[in-house]
Amino acid sequence: VVLPYSMLVSKATRDSLQLSLKNNVVIIDEAHNLSEVMTSMFGATLSPAIVKAANEQLQAYVQKYLQRLGSRNLHYLRQLATICQTIVKYMRQTSKKEKKKKKTSGSSSRSGRNDTKQQQAVLGSANPSKLQSSTEWL
Repeated sequence: VVLPYSMLVSKATRDSLQLSLKNNVVIIDEAHNLSEVMTSMFGATLSPAIVKAANEQLQAYVQKYLQRLGSRNLHYLRQLATICQTIVKYMRQTSKKEKKKKKTSGSSSRSGRNDTKQQQAVLGSANPSKLQSSTEWL
């Protein structure tokens, strides 16, 4: 069977074609293109506006259901809000740095490095598997 990468990596497409990979050998021609296909199929593009809107919806949800939320769920929702805020801040800083680079010869500030370390600490302190399991009901 010969088929494009997109059909090979999509389980729904394989199922619709009744194509099983189990006990079969898959030969991929020009495999260097596979990562690009995977990125385009399973990747996502975020803008500060999208992340900010998600954060606003999250805040509205917390306000609406505050009395019903357990402390653990509330903690995870606050972590998600912090992650959203950190992502927006990072995206804005990156955008500003890129604009500044275009205008100047590329000098960097020390405060930008400290901000990035703080953002990494915030993102690193959240346990994604716990966040995922606690938000499955959302």
